Amino acid sequence: MCSKSSKSEIIEELARQYRSMVAEKRTSGREPSELDTQCLLVEPLLHWAGCDTRNIAEFRRANRGPKELSDLWWMSGGRLRLILETKAMVDGRWIMTTRTHPKAGSLRLTDEEVTTGRPIGGRERWNRVLQKRKDGTGQLRWVCFSASKCDPRYQPDLVMPILTDGYLWAIFDGAGFVNVEKLGAPVAPIVEANILAPEFGDVIDGIAEHVYRAKSAQSA
Repeated sequence: MCSKSSKSEIIEELARQYRSMVAEKRTSGREPSELDTQCLLVEPLLHWAGCDTRNIAEFRRANRGPKELSDLWWMSGGRLRLILETKAMVDGRWIMTTRTHPKAGSLRLTDEEVTTGRPIGGRERWNRVLQKRKDGTGQLRWVCFSASKCDPRYQPDLVMPILTDGYLWAIFDGAGFVNVEKLGAPVAPIVEANILAPEFGDVIDGIAEHVYRAKSAQSA
């Protein structure tokens, strides 16, 4: 595990990068993209937490194909351990949680969708529904629920689902996230903070500890 000083350093580095991106937008009018979020704010944190972001067998990035799992995901020991839904930093309305929207994450699925984990009408139909609602939590929840039904690498109690735009971070409970009996209800994150808040240390600690446990289980 990394020392407290190195945690302070990564928090300061991310805060500097965030402020730089905000300043660049104000100067040039160019809005940071989702890929900017991933490369400049998300992957540096994951690398610090212990994910080898250069190992493409374990750390995967979406190619935007119809069979992709999510934007970013990390595996250890053949199991999915982190699943991330990332958004462009400036598009804060996508980072919708119960803190700002009481119905965030609620999924109204048919019996067939609950049983199979496959959307009626195809994946794009569900994406359109969630995009219309701008429900980032719902989008991440659907990805995780579908994987829990269709992907043998997914074991709910081993996965940490994360929603972020690089500035705001929300971590959810993997098992509770895909509980069939609660899919129609909103779901709150177990930790939520922005990178300038004192509570952001809890976000970093949670991710680092999760990665540490996953790697320890693999080597045991």
